[in-house]
Amino acid sequence: MKRTLVLFVLMAATTAYAGKVYQYKDANGNIIFTDQPPAANTAEHKVRTNSIETSGLSYSNKEAARKNPVVLWANACGSNCDDARNLLAKRGIPFTQRDPSSSEAEFNTFKALSGGDSVPVLQIGNSITTGFNAENWNALLNTAGYSRTADFGAPKPPPAPVAKPAASNADATKPKQ
Repeated sequence: MKRTLVLFVLMAATTAYAGKVYQYKDANGNIIFTDQPPAANTAEHKVRTNSIETSGLSYSNKEAARKNPVVLWANACGSNCDDARNLLAKRGIPFTQRDPSSSEAEFNTFKALSGGDSVPVLQIGNSITTGFNAENWNALLNTAGYSRTADFGAPKPPPAPVAKPAASNADATKPKQ
């Protein structure tokens, strides 16, 4: 019991000690790091806290996103588009979501890219796959270098588009679900 108490006190003392770190230049131009505040006549000083940056993407996911950016072509098509978004979110994949039904120009770009008019379509770099198949999508993401699980602090995916009421003339330019 006594050993546990001593160990606890030592751990608490070291944790309390990890506080501010001061950085300043002395009279000879040397950079000094200390836990004590510099003298008042010191020209410049910075106060830093002891911390490690852990938010955001891992190095491997940043590299995968740089080399093979992910674009999800989807709209409010129902379960297939929702499942596609959920798969990317679960893995923490940074992606751009584009809605081919948002404009005629966007639809034309989508049709030229995918060769069809059905969503969802996954674009990873120059690779295109149509329709949602979790096994195929996971294999493509793995090949592109993305990690299998979400990084701690990974950005949240964009929200799903809201279904728009169908207009009779615009139906010809809307992708099939």
